[in-house]
Amino acid sequence: MNQKPSKVNHNRWSAMNAAREILVERDITHGKARTGFRISAQMWSAYLGIKITPSQVCDMMALNKFARVANAQETNPDNPIDIINYQCLSLELNNVPMTTSIEQEYIDETETQKF
Repeated sequence: MNQKPSKVNHNRWSAMNAAREILVERDITHGKARTGFRISAQMWSAYLGIKITPSQVCDMMALNKFARVANAQETNPDNPIDIINYQCLSLELNNVPMTTSIEQEYIDETETQKF
């Protein structure tokens, strides 16, 4: 863990930091994600006539971002960041716990790397 990060690592951790900042910002501007995705799931369920869960809303939003990536002429850095966030929110909505070692490793990395 104490190795100097490569350019790839720098980009990976920068992306994770950007994703985290956006999650915090969106909670302020859009309200709590859990509530928003629950409302979206209810609306999509009514529209489609089938049960859609909040985590499925996250998954489908991520798929929409993947479609944008596949169709784009240029790389938009927002798309991969949004995909990260939608998938993290899907895990949260499914109550999938992160292992302490992974969280601690991320914390350790971000504390030791100054971008």
